[in-house]
Amino acid sequence: MNIFKPGNEKNINFWLSSILFMNDNEEFFHGVNILIKEIKNFYSKSIGKKEKDFSDRIIRFLESTSLGESIFSCSFSRHSDLLSQWRGYCPPSGGVSIGLSRKIFHSLSDQYAGVSGNLMRVIYDEDEKIFVARSVIENSIGEFLSIVKEQGCNERDFLFVSFCEYLAILGSCFKNPGFYEEEEFRYIWKYPYYDIIREIYDPAFWNINKKFRSARGLMIPYVEKFFYVEGSNVELCIGPAPRQNLNEISVMNFIRQNTIKPKITLSKTTYRAN
Repeated sequence: MNIFKPGNEKNINFWLSSILFMNDNEEFFHGVNILIKEIKNFYSKSIGKKEKDFSDRIIRFLESTSLGESIFSCSFSRHSDLLSQWRGYCPPSGGVSIGLSRKIFHSLSDQYAGVSGNLMRVIYDEDEKIFVARSVIENSIGEFLSIVKEQGCNERDFLFVSFCEYLAILGSCFKNPGFYEEEEFRYIWKYPYYDIIREIYDPAFWNINKKFRSARGLMIPYVEKFFYVEGSNVELCIGPAPRQNLNEISVMNFIRQNTIKPKITLSKTTYRAN
């Protein structure tokens, strides 16, 4: 993220990683499996062949690894001063957390047609996941089927893919409860996906603006997205460190060279790493 790169003209550059490469090895599929289970439960009450075929098609779509490849995510914590985050992401010499207002995400203007982003709260509680999944499926599928009856074949395929993409984005926000302390929000970016049942792919999706970074012995796909910011929408928290006062001075000197003038606070966590 280049938020404090001198001369960046008040743009933040976020790296959104492929959802399949996040630090939870159940990522994406944890949520998708919950949705699949609720879809099966919903259709177990129906004996209609049309409904059964439709549910099977949704499940095949959601089970595809390729669907996950089209989802990119950048993670944020609700908390600016959390001990587990300092320990997990910063060296013993200290670190800085960058707080951002939600207004920044609403100001996004993207140069690529057909691309959409969503700032979404991550759900950890198992009962809430089931409630949300069940509510969406029960309230949406019937309405979807009534709409597609009035459409042509091409329109039906487009609506089907759009509906499955919506479910995939929802599933991307269901996470293992062991991570609950993070209280994570995700900015999820979903590129348009084409009917995987027919294996129709858009070459432009796989090639344009997709980059790779090395981490944990892997080549992780990511995309860059730019946000315009004002100083009033940014806050820095200087993390716990043996020389926290010097860290603060160094950050303040660095900020003076930048067009963004954020508020600066000190961590209240009394943690000594060494």
